Parts: sequence; structure tokens; C-alpha cells
Amino acid sequence: MKNKNRFKLFGLAILVTAIVFNFTVCSGGGAGGGGAPTPVVPAEPTSAVFESRDNDNNIYVLKITKATSGSKAVYNPKDGDNYVLTITKDSSIKRSSGTITTVNNNNLTLKPTDSTTSFTVTIEKTSTAALLTQISGTIVTDKGEVTGPDNMTPVGTFETFALGADWWVTENSAETWRAKIKLSDFTTKKPKAGDVFIFGLSGNPDKPINWFNISIEGGKWNNEDSKYEYKWFGGSEGSEGGRRKFSSTSENIFKITISDEVGDYDSSLNIDVTLTNWLWFKRDNNSDDYEFNSGETLPAGTPFGKTMATIKNFKIWLIEEKD
Repeated sequence: MKNKNRFKLFGLAILVTAIVFNFTVCSGGGAGGGGAPTPVVPAEPTSAVFESRDNDNNIYVLKITKATSGSKAVYNPKDGDNYVLTITKDSSIKRSSGTITTVNNNNLTLKPTDSTTSFTVTIEKTSTAALLTQISGTIVTDKGEVTGPDNMTPVGTFETFALGADWWVTENSAETWRAKIKLSDFTTKKPKAGDVFIFGLSGNPDKPINWFNISIEGGKWNNEDSKYEYKWFGGSEGSEGGRRKFSSTSENIFKITISDEVGDYDSSLNIDVTLTNWLWFKRDNNSDDYEFNSGETLPAGTPFGKTMATIKNFKIWLIEEKD
């Protein structure tokens, strides 16, 4: 994968979901005795985890642990903090551990314990997400030296990812569990007809997700009709419209070919990767025929956006994009 194809910041816009990031601490509160709720001060985050992959299928997991106390709601690495970088390929595991000696914007200099050789890593982050985008130099590990990879694919990682109740009735109709992620959080490339995107996803659902697929959709404001319009550009390939069971024991690979020109939908803010568990779908809302029917429906009275399933340790990454 070329550098231009790297993921961008994973500052995600999730529709109708409640998300807890693995490097963010969220607070809760409650009322007592009929009075005002008692403020709850969130615990300080003590570590941050960043993950990436290279073209040789090595997986890099960088964990940074605070060496001093602080009060930031979202953890930022500092000089003197401790790190552990774990490099995994198949059953081989190598580890490098030590301290951060320099923080220069998004570039961190890491010095392994009992070594004079340092290496650098680059992270890209927003207030809600951070990714490991580059490792440069020689990495001293417990099993010898490793050279930093030329190209890396950052992995978006969530402690908990939620799919919310969604339905619509237009010229077609459906009931689903659904969430959206901006495509610009994965790549700087603007898709056009014929482009191919291959995504990897993994995680542990709290309930069966039996008819899952992903698609790329666009949205724009229609001034003439004074409404927001969505357009479908392509969905995951395979039988049953690319719908299949989300596996908790292996990586889920989805291939999407862009079938229509994006045109004026190409704003980076308006193109989404949509993740959907389908319950049923009618292409012609005036017909009794279902294009797809799982036999399940949303319970009567389900609020729009209610969490229907969560995926623990959810990860998503762009394996390949090509035209």
C-alpha cells in the first residue's frame, strides 16, 4: 500500500450509536434523594493503545502508560512516559519496552530499556481517536532488532462499538441495526466508478449479527427541495447482497466496488462507510415481495437509534484500495 493510501485521523462520526473508545474515559452520574445529580469526576486515563499493520502482515500494538499524574480527559503522551511495543506475526511475538524521551507534535522518540538506540513513531489524533501511522528507525526488541516498516495501515480500535435501530420508508423500505463512519477517516482518496475498497473488521458481538454488510454512501443538501439526500455508491460483494454472519473468531473481509460516479457528493464530510445488520428489505415498497427477509423485525415501539447490539474490541482497517 502506498503512503497516499494510509488511513487519516480516525475522528469518527458515528450515527445513532453510543461509543466508548479504548483511550477515552466516559463518566456517568445519578440523582440521589430527589436532589440535583451529584457530579462524578471521571477516573484519569492511565494508558493509551495504538495499533497498525504493515504489508508483511506484522501487527504493531503500542501501549503508552502514564509516568506522572495529570487531569486530561483524553490521554496525550508525554516525555518520561513508559511504552511497550508488541510486534506479532502468526505465532511470533517480539516486544520492545522503555520510555518516551521526546514528544514533538505527533512524533514520539522511544528509547528501549538498556539500549542506546532510539526509534520514532508517528501518531495522528483528535480529541476522540488516535492511530499509529509510522515507525522509523531500528527497533530493539527482546528477540533482536527490527527495522521500522516502510508502509503502515493504522487500525481504528474501539472498546465498544454500537449498532443502533434504523428504518426507513421511501420508494423502498427496511429495518436494520446500523452505524456510519466517514470514509475520509480511512483514506484521502475520493472514490470514483470502478474503484475497489477492501476492508477488514474484527470484534466480539454481544449477540448474533447474522446478516451484516458494509456499503459506501454519500449525502448532500438539496437546495431545491430543502432536504438532505443520500446516494448509494456500492456495497460489499457476495451472495445475499454481501450479507453474512459477523465472525467473532476470524477477520471479516469485505470488498466494495464503486458502481456509480460520486460527482458532487465528493465532499470528505459527506461520504460514509455504512455498517449494517439487515432484518428485512423491500426494493419496491408497494409490493409484498421482500428482496431480503431474515425473519426478524425490530420490536414494536423501538426508538430510532436505540442500541441493538454492541461489538467489543471492534477494529476496522482498509486492507487495500485500487483503481
